[in-house]
Amino acid sequence: MNDRDVVTGIAWYRRDQWTRLRELASDADKLEESYEDWLAGAQRTLVQMAVAGVRARRVDVDLDDLARWCRAEGCPLDSAARAAFVASRLRLAQRRRGLRVTASARRQGGQVGQQDGRDGTLSS
Repeated sequence: MNDRDVVTGIAWYRRDQWTRLRELASDADKLEESYEDWLAGAQRTLVQMAVAGVRARRVDVDLDDLARWCRAEGCPLDSAARAAFVASRLRLAQRRRGLRVTASARRQGGQVGQQDGRDGTLSS
């Protein structure tokens, strides 16, 4: 596999679940106050990644699935958990296609990963 095969996952939340995400997240202070602010930042991130040549894929996150996954993993619903959840979902989807998976995100977006205190990067 080469770098062209790497796909980066970006957590994609639904407007109708944003308030609930902020209620469930143990690090809600790191999330944007409004869905609109999060969405604007997430869209900027996608553009920046594309400009940098990074293949990114939005990964729809259902909060019931995320909360259930966190309980099963015994972890708080925080940025690291959101990152791992997105990476696991993307990994499952991509495994059939033989692609390497990473998950990346921004601090306030709480999207995915671990680098620089943000939701950063995970690789498989």
